[in-house]
Amino acid sequence: MLEEPLLSLCMIVKNEEVYLPQCLESVKDVVDEMIIVDTGSTDNTPKIAASYGASIHEYQWQDDFAAARNFGLEKASGKYILFLDADEELSPQARSQLRSFLLNSDAEGIYLIVRSLSSANALAPYYDSEQVRLFRNRPQYRFENAIHEMIYPAILAHGGRLYKSRFVIHHYGYLKNVVQGTETRIERDRRLLERMYRENPDSLYTKAKLGFIYLLERQYPNALQLLQEVAQGIDPKIVEPDFLHTVLVALAQTAQATGNFKLSKECAKAGILLNTQPSLTRSSMFYYATSSAAWVIDQIEQFAHDGNLRLSRAKLSKAFESLKDELRESQSILEQLRSDCSENPQANENLAIWQQKIARAEQLIENISSLFSHQRENEGS
Repeated sequence: MLEEPLLSLCMIVKNEEVYLPQCLESVKDVVDEMIIVDTGSTDNTPKIAASYGASIHEYQWQDDFAAARNFGLEKASGKYILFLDADEELSPQARSQLRSFLLNSDAEGIYLIVRSLSSANALAPYYDSEQVRLFRNRPQYRFENAIHEMIYPAILAHGGRLYKSRFVIHHYGYLKNVVQGTETRIERDRRLLERMYRENPDSLYTKAKLGFIYLLERQYPNALQLLQEVAQGIDPKIVEPDFLHTVLVALAQTAQATGNFKLSKECAKAGILLNTQPSLTRSSMFYYATSSAAWVIDQIEQFAHDGNLRLSRAKLSKAFESLKDELRESQSILEQLRSDCSENPQANENLAIWQQKIARAEQLIENISSLFSHQRENEGS
């Protein structure tokens, strides 16, 4: 009797000849079989997969990632399923320890850390998210959602236990854009998420993901509406802290873009207090500092425009001191962020621009304060 394979790799691919070799190279000595579902490649993707001994299955794309992944699950024979995208690869630690871990595990689903490499101007070099990427091969475990598909709801629905591991998957996908033909990744995601939203308008998860897309597309009013609904509807006791923090950062960014600096600052402060992973905390600090500074600059411009001479000298001095305190706090936060981003020139440049804005605002306060003092002296003479 043949021994049951321990681990099957299941993937869906289309035109992935650039990324696929390094992905399969990272798992070739870890998995017992590779199940590749090809949704219509016109490049060398099938040949590359075949060169690694993969079993290739053609599939007619239906605008549904869960359906495509579930098609692949039907072909797998391993005790466990590992699913990856072509722009991902297992870390060296995962390659060396994963099989021995699975031989001694009784978990139905296993979280891995997906480490996404950031763009050049990001405040952190990568962003970590915990995702169930390994699970028992059982017919009752099937993916849900046409996009941002998930397996863990099915596992939990059948009473399965989830385990959090420290194994890492490196993800490079945010460095590429076009996914098929002339359609960009963002365009595709928006199209599928808008369909999901029409089908289930009460889903906070779908609202959040669609809000993120609208933010990327600078559709700020649409993003603001959805993300506010999510923030108001989330139960912090149930949702993962990382997800809540991501929503708060996106809402802070959206509010800042629409000129609502008070809301941006409140959301950013809430994110700082959550204090999840460093990349999210840095983003919260950035929007807290820059929205504070932007609000102060607005106040200064109003002073300069209105010439608010009705304020007494003491009240005027107190108002200016309060504004300067906010600017000093913002400057300090940005300086800390610059220190953390010392090896990221583009992020550093963006932070430096904001620091220059703050410095000019501080000088403007001094100029207005001096001007008002001279006006009061002239009125008194």
